[in-house]
Amino acid sequence: MIAAISACRPLYRASIPNQPMLTGKSELEVDVGVETGSGFVNASYSLTNHILLTAGGNAWSNNNTSAQFGEVGVGFFRYNEVENFGGSLLVQAGFGNANVIDNDFIDDPFNPNQNGLVEYNAQFSRFSLQPGIYWKTENFDVGMGLRNSMLYWLAPSDYDGQTVDGFDIFAEPVVSMQAGSAVTKFFIESSLQIPIYRAFRHPITPFHLGLGISFLISKKTLSGYQQQNAIEQ
Repeated sequence: MIAAISACRPLYRASIPNQPMLTGKSELEVDVGVETGSGFVNASYSLTNHILLTAGGNAWSNNNTSAQFGEVGVGFFRYNEVENFGGSLLVQAGFGNANVIDNDFIDDPFNPNQNGLVEYNAQFSRFSLQPGIYWKTENFDVGMGLRNSMLYWLAPSDYDGQTVDGFDIFAEPVVSMQAGSAVTKFFIESSLQIPIYRAFRHPITPFHLGLGISFLISKKTLSGYQQQNAIEQ
């Protein structure tokens, strides 16, 4: 199934949403992973006990597609240490580009007039609003978010007889689970790409599955590491 999804030729391939799970001031959370043909990095840093910054990006490449995307954002979060429960609201903006080669030797339902190899190039900006909730403990975390994304195509060109121009709107829910130590956890994430409105007809990658490692750097985790290192010595 993943191989079939990766064989798609989308102009826009949604990155897995960044789902921060922070507990307090001066925490840096970095997620590094791979998902259905691409690699990605998401980072979040808490300026205060309630304000955070985000940054991230992804890149993918296969026989007929190569693309890159990067974004930054700001958000609000609140975490209850007694209940181990938190919530966040992110506002993010980014830029991406894609180069797609449409191979007509493969039956393509999106291109009925197949006459050989056709190359498409597109650039887009993305603005998103994402509420999220999470349950976080020292060794296990679960988070859920709903990224509401609006794309604007910056470089109009022809795609299957259509003009690549205008706005697209997507709803992109994500579920993330992490397990490991307080500093390092392995994670699995899944996300959907649900089109609400598209300015022109183009294929998408509807399902995303990511695997990777999450790092949490804070005063608490650093002091715990120093204490453990002193005991071992």
